[in-house]
Amino acid sequence: HPQAGTPDPLWSRGLGDVYKRQEWKLVAMHEPDKSIFPKSGRVHSIEFGRDGRVGGRNDCNRYFGKCSIEKGNWLNFNTPFGSTLMFCMSGSLDFKFFEALKLAKGYEVEGMKLRIYYGKEVNSYMEFEAG
Repeated sequence: HPQAGTPDPLWSRGLGDVYKRQEWKLVAMHEPDKSIFPKSGRVHSIEFGRDGRVGGRNDCNRYFGKCSIEKGNWLNFNTPFGSTLMFCMSGSLDFKFFEALKLAKGYEVEGMKLRIYYGKEVNSYMEFEAG
């Protein structure tokens, strides 16, 4: 933890707008050939802590893990996520959501929207809105 008066390294690298919102809720996953939307009532979300911790909801489960920011807006969820292990109903994006986070490369905040870019070619992104 940074000491009082010491700038938070993540904050100084541009995550300030991410921290201002408590929870970011997934609106869509945009891939080169299609956009995928969560089913009504299903929530996939992410929250960022100033200490590098992340957590949120992945449909019927809650998850937690760590995140690091490198070179400005490059994002890395560098440890496996811990998660509750309930079996979500068919049609859930729970596996796809985790896979996208594991492949996350960067982020962008614009007003009330957060984009997390993912994939080997970084040509896909998850779109979130402040909750």
